[in-house]
Amino acid sequence: MPARAAAASPPRRPSRWIRPARSTWRAPAGATAAASSTTSPRSTRIPAGGARLTPATEARFLHGPPLVNAQVSAGRAGRDLFVTTFDRDRRVGVLYRLAEGRTSFLAGGTPPEPARAPLLVQPEGAAASAAGEIYVADRDRGVVLRLDGAGRMLDNVRVARPRALAVDESDHLWVGSDGAAEAPWQAGPGAIWRVSPRGEPRLVLEGPMAQALAAGPAGLLFVADRQGGEIFALTADGGRTSLARFTDGDAPRGLAFVPATAETRAAGLAGDLLVAVIRSGAFQLNEIVRIAGPFA
Repeated sequence: MPARAAAASPPRRPSRWIRPARSTWRAPAGATAAASSTTSPRSTRIPAGGARLTPATEARFLHGPPLVNAQVSAGRAGRDLFVTTFDRDRRVGVLYRLAEGRTSFLAGGTPPEPARAPLLVQPEGAAASAAGEIYVADRDRGVVLRLDGAGRMLDNVRVARPRALAVDESDHLWVGSDGAAEAPWQAGPGAIWRVSPRGEPRLVLEGPMAQALAAGPAGLLFVADRQGGEIFALTADGGRTSLARFTDGDAPRGLAFVPATAETRAAGLAGDLLVAVIRSGAFQLNEIVRIAGPFA
């Protein structure tokens, strides 16, 4: 697709996108040339450095300590942000809660008694239910833990090598599993499971290695398949529809829907899909792309 010319510097060549005819892509109101020059007129990349902070908004940004293997995993009620981290050598993991610039320990860590096994070994994805319960995928142990709002364990469900999680509108838990792949960078095959509120898992799709999941409207699950270079929508009965494909070594790494609030509606962002994209196969080089709906 053609790219707009930047006023200050020539744009980098964007990934080419293949999209269904019904998808709608739009640039944000008031977008600068620098913000929109690196992609097509119907998609938007957030410029490096993001928005300028002011004293009124600074307190709403979240900060945490330097963490090993940290992964921003989930949000809860537009207020809390959950981050997992783990130490491969010590075989112990932690779930942190971040809110209003403060970081608090929620679950995991070194057990108080040396003989007790750690609650978390390799926590990666997390998700929160409408009731405020928290799910954490422990890839090493092959379980998804269900915690109460205070981080106390309630129960768990067994899934081989779980990594990505999402909770949909009907309170079903979706699990992206690495399946037969012993390492996340292997080809798989992976699997996507749907767990009922009663804790009953059901295999929905086998094959893709889900790097990230996001529950969307109309009961759809949106999947970032990094190895396949694709974002697709998945129904509860296994129906699959491609939303976007990536070329030139670009790949989707993370997904999140912008919550609908008075502020996001005023900004024209409510309900849009944010995608973290790895550029040209360079894991350290990421960009955020915003995709507008409708997605149902």
